[in-house]
Amino acid sequence: MSAAVYSEYNNDNFDDAAGFEPRQRRGAWVTHPFAELINSLCPISSYAVLREFEWLDPHDVEALADALRFGFNFVEDDFERHFAEYLASDGASLTGARIIQFIKRKTFPFGKLFEAITLPTFINGPRGSDGTLQKIKKLETVVTPELNIDKSNLEKAIIKLVASGVIDRAPSNWQSQSGSVAYVYCVVPILPALTTMTHRAFDRFDKARPDRASGVFDQLTEMINGKWSAFQTNVLSERERASERIAKAAAKKVGKSVQRVAAA
Repeated sequence: MSAAVYSEYNNDNFDDAAGFEPRQRRGAWVTHPFAELINSLCPISSYAVLREFEWLDPHDVEALADALRFGFNFVEDDFERHFAEYLASDGASLTGARIIQFIKRKTFPFGKLFEAITLPTFINGPRGSDGTLQKIKKLETVVTPELNIDKSNLEKAIIKLVASGVIDRAPSNWQSQSGSVAYVYCVVPILPALTTMTHRAFDRFDKARPDRASGVFDQLTEMINGKWSAFQTNVLSERERASERIAKAAAKKVGKSVQRVAAA
């Protein structure tokens, strides 16, 4: 199904009535510099983006787009193992599982690793200007259904997922028209995902273009590393803040228990 969705996206076959227009018709929509860079290397737009790199010749572009798609597919496969491990963990919850699936459906089927999502979007689902859930036209399915979880419980569940490293997020540069602040989400820990994607891509590209592989991937790695540090800081800060919030909530709960015992 993924290949069909990639094709639909690139061929302008989204349901415009649902307000879901192809990226190239939206104009600039910046979420986070690193997130935009990585998404540009994913199947959603890699071929078009790679053609703009002066250090790639036409044969490189074809082979690298194919290699990056190949690497991306391995990240999708790893997600299934990652999700199964989460479900088997002591900290798993139905709400957490639904959040993970929501992020997955907003990213992987469209050939990207990141998406900016606000709390209202989680709660009400991604909707178009007419108020209906966004749909993929030819598949006649919604992008993802609404979660219908109250804001407090939703925030707690997201914080728990972030603190435990099940998902990664960083503050987005984008803000919705309603003023809701968005975070850039990745449904898997980004560092191992990016490592898997680039290593698998290198192996495939090396088979197709052995004389060019080292030079091309040195350039690619330098480009990624140039934006990685700031993003990693954001991700680690979010994880630390999430852990602190959980610790404070736990301490508060213990304090109330002690007060009840003392009162008795």
